[in-house]
Amino acid sequence: MRKFVKRPDLGHHRKHRGAKFTQFYESGNYVSNATATTHSRVSSPESGEGALLKSLVALGPRPTEHDLWRVLRSSIENWRRNPRAATYLLTGLAKKRQPVIATSVINIMRTSGIQVNVFHCNAAITACDKAGCWELASVCLREMPQLEIKPDSVSYNATIAAFGRGEKWELATSLLSDMPRLNLLPATRNCNAAISACEKAGQWQAALSVFSHMAQSAILQDTISYSSTISACEKGREWQLAIWLLHDMRKKHVKQDAIIYNATISACEKGARWEMALDVLKSMPDASVMPDTVTFSATISACEKGKCWTIALGLLRSIFELRLSANAISYSAAMSAFEKAGKWEPALGILREMTRLAVPPNQVSYGAAVSACGRAEQWQLALDLLSEMPRSSVPINEIIHSAAMTACEKAGRWQLAQALLSSMPRMSLRPSVGSYNAMISAFEKRGCWEEACFLLSSMPEVSVEQDTISYNASISACHKGMQWLRAIELLRHMPRAELRPNSMSYGAAISACDKGGAWQLALDLLGIMSRQHLKPTTFTYNAALNACGTSR
Repeated sequence: MRKFVKRPDLGHHRKHRGAKFTQFYESGNYVSNATATTHSRVSSPESGEGALLKSLVALGPRPTEHDLWRVLRSSIENWRRNPRAATYLLTGLAKKRQPVIATSVINIMRTSGIQVNVFHCNAAITACDKAGCWELASVCLREMPQLEIKPDSVSYNATIAAFGRGEKWELATSLLSDMPRLNLLPATRNCNAAISACEKAGQWQAALSVFSHMAQSAILQDTISYSSTISACEKGREWQLAIWLLHDMRKKHVKQDAIIYNATISACEKGARWEMALDVLKSMPDASVMPDTVTFSATISACEKGKCWTIALGLLRSIFELRLSANAISYSAAMSAFEKAGKWEPALGILREMTRLAVPPNQVSYGAAVSACGRAEQWQLALDLLSEMPRSSVPINEIIHSAAMTACEKAGRWQLAQALLSSMPRMSLRPSVGSYNAMISAFEKRGCWEEACFLLSSMPEVSVEQDTISYNASISACHKGMQWLRAIELLRHMPRAELRPNSMSYGAAISACDKGGAWQLALDLLGIMSRQHLKPTTFTYNAALNACGTSR
């Protein structure tokens, strides 16, 4: 990126003193006053150009040149006398998202000797923007000088917007930086389009840089400028910047809306700042902004991250008190808060309430309920929920399946856990590391070291990456199965698997040495822990002492 990618100096913006441009459609369909006049004169869809628009659209998105000429032949002479009729047609094609037809119409106009003007080109570029054809928009802009047409602010705005839809933020900001060189002063809408492009691509620093440039260049920062920049900060987990921008809006009396507050709360949620999310929610009445369902859902999600299930429940009740409609996201976020707090009964209660209120549960809802049951060792309920999902037309995914396996593993139902693991290929589910870890842990509890080691060794064969938990559970299984040599072998193999043994890894291996009377090896491992700055637990020390005592 060019001059806009530097770390921004967030200064005070001043009132826009630049050139003014006329905006016809606030949604992005920008044409001139002349176009607007034409639109008022030829507004009926049954008029000549309206009927022509219907005929062109009926040809499909990519008609042949022969078909286009056949439809347009009778209008060519009219366009020579009245170029505004062609502008109306092209604007209609933009609204219908027909970029190929729009650019083809311009080519036919050129071939027929009809003067193509900036309004025609802008309408074609807008069609490209609305259809997400950023490459074609770029071509149209580049070809305008060849037609002796000088691009204006509208031309650049539509092209920058097209780059934004295509997540080509670098092209968008580069185009914006080129405008002063062409004696075009970037307007608010040009900068907003560039910020939006950066936001869609998750480039919060670039978005903030453009926003800062607006203040430095006395370009008015409006609600859209702030909203897009805050959304970019939200995607980048920059909650402090999002809150700063919100405060800056209040200070400068820029109109705020629920979308801006929702993005700020979501930024706090992603930054694990549930207290700040609540503060933002509480400040909304001061700005005369009414919270909506999205606002509460984002705040509940923030509380879920902070394990504040009581506050999450209160927020869920507030949705009904304000006569808003709770959706699956709201309910699922509250259920996740209950799941993290180990409150399986309220989690199930919310799931049943969703069914009663005809709010279809989703995968997150069922996943939270199954996990909550698993934490509480309610394996039967977890399996019931798993079997209920197909009847509710909710597909089972690997995460939920693994959560059910974990529920069985925690309750010591290793046969059921094994059956669930075996059923995954039949359900077209790819076992995850969590699935294998749950099964290895189930074998570890029973001291089935051979089964645990077999599962561990089979993970790479099915493209499942082993982790520290996989090895720790297998080493512990060897300890319980009195296989201290195998435990040491697994410990030594961890670095080859690009895994760093932790305190639990060494603790399980030392315990295995204790059972095998390998006191010297136990002390060696204790020394290695010290050199690697790993703190042994009391249990680990006792195991090493026991190994030494056994040797005597």
